Amino acid sequence: MHASFDTVDFVTAIRLVDATAQAAEDMRHHPDLDSPTGGSTSG
Repeated sequence: MHASFDTVDFVTAIRLVDATAQAAEDMRHHPDLDSPTGGSTSG
């Protein structure tokens, strides 16, 4: 699975990564997460 999200700024991107990490932890799944400048990608 691959998803890409555009965010308005870096702080919002980090919040998205944080929320994704918590949901993944709850499912005992550990995806590769990347947070390029201003956006976030999950693969």
